[in-house]
This record gives sequence, structure tokens and C-alpha cells, in this order.
Amino acid sequence: MGAPILDVQVTVSKEEEDTSSSSSNTQSSAPVSIISNGMVTAPGYEPIVITRTDSNTNADGSVNTGKQTYTPDTKIIDNYDEYVQNQT
Repeated sequence: MGAPILDVQVTVSKEEEDTSSSSSNTQSSAPVSIISNGMVTAPGYEPIVITRTDSNTNADGSVNTGKQTYTPDTKIIDNYDEYVQNQT
């Protein structure tokens, strides 16, 4: 069992070398939240709940992302086969 993932932020750092003074300059972007309240979020994509919390789960147990939940339209298992081999 691991700890639940509720919030994650990332920053992008870019280091530029100044050739005239032999020094470097590091620029960092503002922190961007990629996981918030147990939901993975990214621009252009629907949020996906990876950790259920009181605020992202409805009273009936269904997920509340504020948007439709992604449901794949492909079967994970097409058929089930059982193989039995008797050994004497």
C-alpha cells in the first residue's frame, strides 16, 4: 500500500549560457498543477481521478470531475479460455 497522490506541481527550468561573460542564467516557469485533488489534469484533456476524495466523489460513490468521465470504448478482455492439462 502506498500513499495516495493528491497534489503535484511541476516547473520547467531552462539554463542559458551567456557566451560573453562565461556565466549561465537559469529561467524557471511558474509552477503548473498536474494533479490536484486526486485528479490528473492537462490542457486539452478530460480530468482523470486517480485518488478518490470527499470532494471529487459524489454521495453515490460516482466520480465528480465537473466534466464527463473518460470511459474507453474498447474491450479489455475479448474472450476467456480455460486450458486444463491432466498429468499422471
